[in-house]
Amino acid sequence: MKNFIGFTLIEVLVAMVIVAIVFVSLINTSTMQTSSLISLKNKTIASWVASNRLAQLRMRQKMPHINNKKTNVHMAGQDWVVKDVITQTAVAQTLGKNQFIGVRAEIYSKDDDKRIIYQLQTYYSPSQ
Repeated sequence: MKNFIGFTLIEVLVAMVIVAIVFVSLINTSTMQTSSLISLKNKTIASWVASNRLAQLRMRQKMPHINNKKTNVHMAGQDWVVKDVITQTAVAQTLGKNQFIGVRAEIYSKDDDKRIIYQLQTYYSPSQ
């Protein structure tokens, strides 16, 4: 009887299962990293949109009214929804005047306007 040198069919199948498990875990890891990268990119662009919107509001000559206003913005090849949330502060309510207002820019994706991606808040008075 001759002795054959090599792998049996069972050994080859076990090796293929191990390789398949490793490949599946590598694909899952790369998918998670890709989604994290996309999320980070969206948050970065949304922070730029929020900063730009607050700068636009600050450059106006008159103070914006207390309200919630939505506008559409296109930046970095994406469409964004900016919601201006303008509220009176406790200082303004105490003094009985619009001395200080709170301005918050909430940024949403045009595709999902229920989930806030980024928000930025500032306070200012008409004299600023």
